[in-house]
Amino acid sequence: MAVWSLVAGLLCGAWLGGPGHWSWQLSTAAGAVTVWLLWRRQGWLLAAIVAGLCWSALDWHHYLQARWPPQQDGAVVAVSGTIALWPEHLPGTPPVTRLVLEQARSSAWRGTRRLQLTSYQPLELVGGELLHGSVRLRSPRGRVNAGSRDSAQLDAARNIHARGTLLTVTAVEPGKHLAARAQLAAQLRQRSGISFGERILPALVVADRRALTEADWLLMQRTGTAHLLAISGLHVGWIAGAVWWLARRLASVRAGRGELAQHWAVWPAALAAWMYADLAGYAVPVTRAVLMGMALWGTQLLRLRASSWQVLGGAAALVLLWHPRAGLEYGFWLSFGAVALLLQSHALGVRRLVALQWQLSWGVGALAAWLFAEWGLVAPLANLVAVPVFTMLVVPLALLGSLVPGAESLLGAAAGVLDLLEWLLQGLDRANVLLPAPVRASQLLALIAAGLVLWAPPGPVARYWSLCLLLPWWWPALSRPAPGDFDLIVFDVGQGQAVAIRTASGAVLYDAGPGGPWGSLGAQVVAPWLRQQRLSLTAAWISHADLDHAGGWPALAPRLHGPLWGGNPEQLPGSRRCEAGQRWQQDGVRFEVFWPPPGWLPDSTNSASCVVRVRGRHGDAWLTGDIPKPVEYQLAALLASHTRSVFSVLLVPHHGSTTSSSYTLLRALAPQAAVVSAGHRNRYGHPAAKVQQRYHQLGIPLWNTADHGMIEFRLRGSHNPAPLLWRSLSAPPWRLPES
Repeated sequence: MAVWSLVAGLLCGAWLGGPGHWSWQLSTAAGAVTVWLLWRRQGWLLAAIVAGLCWSALDWHHYLQARWPPQQDGAVVAVSGTIALWPEHLPGTPPVTRLVLEQARSSAWRGTRRLQLTSYQPLELVGGELLHGSVRLRSPRGRVNAGSRDSAQLDAARNIHARGTLLTVTAVEPGKHLAARAQLAAQLRQRSGISFGERILPALVVADRRALTEADWLLMQRTGTAHLLAISGLHVGWIAGAVWWLARRLASVRAGRGELAQHWAVWPAALAAWMYADLAGYAVPVTRAVLMGMALWGTQLLRLRASSWQVLGGAAALVLLWHPRAGLEYGFWLSFGAVALLLQSHALGVRRLVALQWQLSWGVGALAAWLFAEWGLVAPLANLVAVPVFTMLVVPLALLGSLVPGAESLLGAAAGVLDLLEWLLQGLDRANVLLPAPVRASQLLALIAAGLVLWAPPGPVARYWSLCLLLPWWWPALSRPAPGDFDLIVFDVGQGQAVAIRTASGAVLYDAGPGGPWGSLGAQVVAPWLRQQRLSLTAAWISHADLDHAGGWPALAPRLHGPLWGGNPEQLPGSRRCEAGQRWQQDGVRFEVFWPPPGWLPDSTNSASCVVRVRGRHGDAWLTGDIPKPVEYQLAALLASHTRSVFSVLLVPHHGSTTSSSYTLLRALAPQAAVVSAGHRNRYGHPAAKVQQRYHQLGIPLWNTADHGMIEFRLRGSHNPAPLLWRSLSAPPWRLPES
């Protein structure tokens, strides 16, 4: 129990933080109690918890001290460091390269830092090279939205001290030796073709997932098999077990059959596990598997007794002692959670392979659904086929074909097996049913408990009672507006715009956020929110065709179950032209288009922006896209006779540009609140100081997603509702405060 108490302390410290957070005060206060209990020869469990809290707090202190300070955002410094695996080269105009700079040194700081950089130059960089150049740095500041993870949390877990833009490259030197992973990855990528199997092979051998397409990820996620794309403990365990069995057979020839041969076989099995872990880059699942294997082999060699739970706890403690913030990564919870679920299933008497597979798919699927809000009903069946195919066929063939000279043909065989598996997964996905994800941790625990009871062997108590545990899952008590009311949600999507209007039965979208070759914020931010809220997309307006408003739409288009309007329909397939006078209604909430007028020939895409008024019983919202001042003047004239609501919210035109938010429009609308969607310290200077002063002079409160994260107005009855500011709802240690 002391080991698990240490793990609990380390995890609590990782999530609660260091000095300035209450875990630090808890550690200090509990220290005196611990000393007294130890003096009484008691309190080892509490001592372990306090030790874990203190160790995590110290780790947070060092990380936060080394993190780039927000006050110096935008500073340009000269750096040199080693390019980590794997730099991403993304197509586009201009081309985009993403890379991590390890052991980065600069005159701006002492010691070394780890930097996440983006370059907009045509560069051909390779992992392992030594890079010298200049970068513009900023502190890690994630987007804060309901339903999706703050990227600053991931930066803390991966020890990223700063993000930035690579401005110039003064020199690139080859490394003293290019890592075996980089060489092998380059060979695999040269061999990789266009098939599903060829794209997956680098991910299974050296954890290089750059060749995978968005469609590949989507297929694996919907069928619950995405965990197989990472080199997992299952792969490591199978390789180590196969080497152990072969070494034992060979050792038995000289040492005789018995314990001696088993002991000799441990050493090559351990070496194989460490070599494969090195190829995988020591990810959390791989490290966990290797540490558990070492603990089991150590107990066998030393003839010690240790339960499986003790071994699992020891592995978790070692991982967290080495890197306490590893507990912030979802991979940690999925990896250790899967093994814990198997151990608990075994303790309940589950022995059959099929039952174990169903339990694992249910439990890990529920955990993944809580983390990623995606859970397909076919996942257990897909895993029942995919897990043995990956583990017993694909991984051995891929490793032998990659590492054994003259065995390259085995790579083709592995790719062929994967192509057949893709065909099967596509068939399952066509018949797939997406289950609702658990919204709260209590629902997740109830789901896992129900699965354990349902698939355990029959006991003295009937198992049907466990179905009661599923009731909170089907009725998650989400807060929905009443008919005639609505919520206005302005997502934090950086320098772009995405807005949702939540009504009693569905959601309406206005703009979809930025998107491009680097990814889609529609998929990363809006889609997870829709899944978490269990809402269907019943209608959508894309104000105009600029990528910061429309780039995220392709990822959201399959979720639409209703009409689509756009200011530039010729650039938005499947859309109708947005024109003044159009009206639509949902759950008693009215939507009316005020701009552009029919037959309007805009002089720019901004001038074609749809202006939509959303009107409920207790207020309305004006959604204005990127309209410029000339359009604002015409719109103000049209609004001279419109009926004003008790409370209205204005979505600030054009992110607060100096070419918008005229006095004329603001006086015509007379909003009680305004929201601007902009990126933190963006290069355009939005919202402009003059525009902010204009709102202040008119007494209109102005809220900015760059400062407050996702902003939510609930227009449900209050005459002056205060918005929910998601960045201020909680203060985890990795999150920078509002500014």
